[in-house]
Amino acid sequence: MASEARAWGRVLVVDLETRKIHTEEAAEEWKEKFLGGTGYAARMLLDELSPEEDPLSPASPLAFMTGPVTGLRFPGAGRFEVTGRSPLTGLWGESSAGGFWGAELRFAGFDAILVRGASETPVFLAIRDGCAEIEECPELWGKDTFETEEALKDAAGEGSQVVCIGPAGENQVPIASIIHGRGHVAARAGLGALMGSKKLKAIVVRGTRKIEPRFPDLLARELESFLARFRSKENGFIDLIHTYGTNGGMELAARMKDVPMQNWRRDDLFDLARKVGGMELARNYPVKPGSCFACPIACKRTIRIDSGAFRTKGRVPAPEYESAAALGPLTLLGDPEALCYANDLCNRLGLDTISAGSAIAFAMECKERGLLAGDQVGSSGVARGTSPALTWGDPETVVRLVEDMAFKRGLGEILGMGVKKAASVIGRGAEEFAMHSKGLEAPMHHPKASKGGGALAYATNPRGACHLQGSASSRYPGVSSPEEGLVYSQNQAGAISSAVMCNYVMMCVPPDSFAAIVSAATGRMWSWEELWRVGERAWYAKRIYNLLCGLSRDEERLPGRILDAILGYDFERAFQEYYRLRALDSEGVPNERKLAALGIADLGQILAANKETMAEMKGRRKG
Repeated sequence: MASEARAWGRVLVVDLETRKIHTEEAAEEWKEKFLGGTGYAARMLLDELSPEEDPLSPASPLAFMTGPVTGLRFPGAGRFEVTGRSPLTGLWGESSAGGFWGAELRFAGFDAILVRGASETPVFLAIRDGCAEIEECPELWGKDTFETEEALKDAAGEGSQVVCIGPAGENQVPIASIIHGRGHVAARAGLGALMGSKKLKAIVVRGTRKIEPRFPDLLARELESFLARFRSKENGFIDLIHTYGTNGGMELAARMKDVPMQNWRRDDLFDLARKVGGMELARNYPVKPGSCFACPIACKRTIRIDSGAFRTKGRVPAPEYESAAALGPLTLLGDPEALCYANDLCNRLGLDTISAGSAIAFAMECKERGLLAGDQVGSSGVARGTSPALTWGDPETVVRLVEDMAFKRGLGEILGMGVKKAASVIGRGAEEFAMHSKGLEAPMHHPKASKGGGALAYATNPRGACHLQGSASSRYPGVSSPEEGLVYSQNQAGAISSAVMCNYVMMCVPPDSFAAIVSAATGRMWSWEELWRVGERAWYAKRIYNLLCGLSRDEERLPGRILDAILGYDFERAFQEYYRLRALDSEGVPNERKLAALGIADLGQILAANKETMAEMKGRRKG
């Protein structure tokens, strides 16, 4: 493999309608302000946004992003980001995945892919060493993600890496995901549906050039420091997921009352949570570790179940914590084999496990409350067959609804819209049981475990309810309140996803070391404060994107069921203080002086020029 030390910024632009492909260099000014990854994508997609268009319109672009760190021989440098307008929320959408595809894209000579337009027929994009072609693939349409990846890797040869969609993406199900390597999933925000709307089945990449740091000695020093911290086991959580995978934290989370159960109604079923946790799976089944590019943490796990109704097709990815909690305790499913089978189905069919589990739990509660019975109706109001039992903890219900959502069958057609839209279809108070913010189903961490800080984060994070884009805590340096902590951590998260790095690895990387890693990658010395400002600009760019799409202050809320469980927490006071710290007016619009101070006054000009559009889109969302 040849080596190459080059600047990040080579964007492959693909128009699936015209079948034209060309390469653009990233704007130097934007790189300086937004770096790469989701920060650069937010600024780039602001110029591509047509808010009046449907999120699944051919005019809605889809971007696959790496960062300047991606592809370096450093732990956490294998991730990539997928961004676009979310078919689920209608707002800013981003999703991250690990594995090897991101690094391979850089090895192939590109740092990002911007996909415009839509093909009339199924296609995949083939990329190899600086060249790209659009290939017809009618034979792959309808195949699951495992079959698709196997066929494309066989054709492309050893070392090739694939991202693809399954039937859920093809059917434009709003909770569809994008899959790489069977178990590396860009799951959230339904971007698999956007990929499916473009008839883009997959992107296969192969590269033979190695990415070298601009400052090799600096990177080597930081790698040595990281490995020393990792081997010392100073971070107990990292040691836990290294030993058992991310689902190894299930028992600990359950003891902390962090695991939502029975659609966020309970938190006391420790034995049920333990049965589907990573420790118990490792005790009872042949579980093996797996990893991402250049990473010793090895937090992935594969599993094989050889007999019974839920035996797997060989060795498959075991459920991550979020998947296990959403498909397990949230629905009261305590059968570990059924859980692994349902998780495998989500990966094969291309569904977000968090949204899928949330939708199933929502349906179970609707049935319990008398809102669903007998024959169910599709979104058109026409009877579409019979539903499964919808009994809490029933394995057949969970498995059946996963399939029905992917193929838009019966009740699954409604649930696949996500709980916010499903509740509006079902009506009669179903909204009370829909656990989401901005239309994105809440992740599997109860804010009461963080004394309410997670609630403010879920309400204000750019893509909706999300635990990876910041948390309200006073533990950060120089921070005196949880609200200040949320601003700090959101900006930090923006810097990490612009670099692009793994959040788990970052638990073992102090801020100054992170700055050194980015400096080694780019050849430009960055301070932590400068990178934090990159993340701050990214937050405002995503905020403005959401405002243009019609986001209103009223949507930055959480269901009463979640807030009522946080004893003594004054959400409204925290929310008001957060708005003040972010320099947002009563409608959530940022102060022009704040944008100018960050060097992004042009974003304020975009807002000012689109006031009528903002008002129209806000009216549409409320309607």
